[in-house]
Amino acid sequence: MIEKENEYKNAVNCIKKWSKHWLTTSASRKYAGADSMKEPAAKTLKYISSLDDSMSFKQKLESLYGFFEESDKKERESQFMGTGFYFDLMSYIRNSYKRVENGEPVIKNINR
Repeated sequence: MIEKENEYKNAVNCIKKWSKHWLTTSASRKYAGADSMKEPAAKTLKYISSLDDSMSFKQKLESLYGFFEESDKKERESQFMGTGFYFDLMSYIRNSYKRVENGEPVIKNINR
């Protein structure tokens, strides 16, 4: 049996890792669209660091989901072509919730 809070922690850590990836120079060299991912990745890391440490990891995921939803809406309204960064992370969180509720561990890699 999995420990739910530990799996939620793994999901938050995966989102951090994914966001940090887009800020590296190796991502810029490997992916043509990496420059457009830097701004949403930096905003995500800043938001994660602003979350209260007393919150549970499930609460952090819920807060992140709300942040991603709002940011995705703004991105769609302001740009002709969005990056899909926030949408991918919202999808990852929904998938993580389903896996944890089914007693399965979360996937520790976000694929585009």
